[in-house]
Amino acid sequence: MKLHAIRNSQRGFTLVEVLVALVIVAIILLGNMAALSLSYRRNLQNIFRDEAVKVAQEAMEAYRDSASCPSSPVTRQIRNYQQQFQVACDLTSRMDGKITQLTVTVTWEYPEGQSHSIRMVSYVEVE
Repeated sequence: MKLHAIRNSQRGFTLVEVLVALVIVAIILLGNMAALSLSYRRNLQNIFRDEAVKVAQEAMEAYRDSASCPSSPVTRQIRNYQQQFQVACDLTSRMDGKITQLTVTVTWEYPEGQSHSIRMVSYVEVE
C-alpha cells in the first residue's frame, strides 16, 4: 500500500481559524441585533407620538363641537400595547372675550417608563 503525502494546500481550515471566524461573525450579529433593537424602539416611540397628536386633535374637535374637553385617560391599542394618554385642556380668553386660546396637553409613558407630553394650541372664536 502506498501512502500519499497531503499537500499543505489541501489541509483545510484549522480549529483556530474556524474559532476566529465564528467570533467575528458573532460580533457582527450582535451589532446588527443592537441596531435592530434601537430601530424598533424609535419606531414605536414615533407611533406613540403620532397617536398622541391624534388624541390632541380629537380633543380640540370635541371642544369645538361640544365646548367641553374629553374625559381623561384615553386608551388606544398600539401594536401589542394598551396605551393610556392623559388629556388636559386649558382655556384662556383673548382679545376682549371673543377669542379663546385652547391648549391641549397629552401626556403618556413609553413601555420603558419614560414620560412624554405634547402640547397643541388653537384659537377658538366664542359666539
